[in-house]
Amino acid sequence: MRERQDQRSVDDLRQEQLLLPFGGTQASDTFETGTRAAAWGGTTTIIDFAVQRTGERVQDGLAAWHDKPSYAIIATEEGAADPEIAALIARSRVQPTLLAKGVFSDVVDADTPQGVAAEIAIPHSGGKGASRLVFLEGVQDPHNVGAIMRTAAAFGITKLVLDRDCADAWSPRALRAGMGGQFALWIEVTDDLSAALNAFKGHLLCTVPQGGMPIEEADLSGKVGWIFGGEGRGLSEETLRQVPLRVTIPMAAGTESLNVAAAAAICLYETFSRSGA
Repeated sequence: MRERQDQRSVDDLRQEQLLLPFGGTQASDTFETGTRAAAWGGTTTIIDFAVQRTGERVQDGLAAWHDKPSYAIIATEEGAADPEIAALIARSRVQPTLLAKGVFSDVVDADTPQGVAAEIAIPHSGGKGASRLVFLEGVQDPHNVGAIMRTAAAFGITKLVLDRDCADAWSPRALRAGMGGQFALWIEVTDDLSAALNAFKGHLLCTVPQGGMPIEEADLSGKVGWIFGGEGRGLSEETLRQVPLRVTIPMAAGTESLNVAAAAAICLYETFSRSGA
């Protein structure tokens, strides 16, 4: 019987409707890798709880976004038997659906899944009037997007704005790299990054490989918006024309550039350290 379970696909589960109803109503679709639209019209995503601490942070975030649990939990039998995972599931107050390892691996896009995951509703955007923002243009690696969100949350950023060329901030890989940072930020995806930059009433800054002012000389007081560009090509010329303040991070001779997530970490730490927080 177990061997038969391991061979069942996500499509089998969809047809047999063996997964938990989402948000208290029967969903027309089942868990899948990535985001999807639920039957009630919202959008959901899968979170792999890599460790208990991350799971607790995610659940704290969910509590802030939702007045009741509007998500479903899946687990393997082995995962549900683990004391830490069992405690995490108990805290959620959501009855889990147990899946065979093979099916669980199909559902959760992870190299080494820990045996528990959740399907959650993606929060709506907000954060109007936020004073510390990060804008991303064309950052296509979900690990970089997630790492930037994790850093942004740690250093007091309140809102993240991404253009349509960026990786999905709520994809499984970005969620794992973000380590719960998504739930400390307002996240907005914009069709018009230029308009979003024009609407921000504060200092706009970006990094350039050379020719910018040293970061220690940059004015990071008041409302600050950092803009980071995609891997390889950086920011577009159109975006650069909108940014009056450009910063160059000093590096050793012979080094061309930093990874975008590393550059963001340096800039956001510098901003946070000067805020007196």
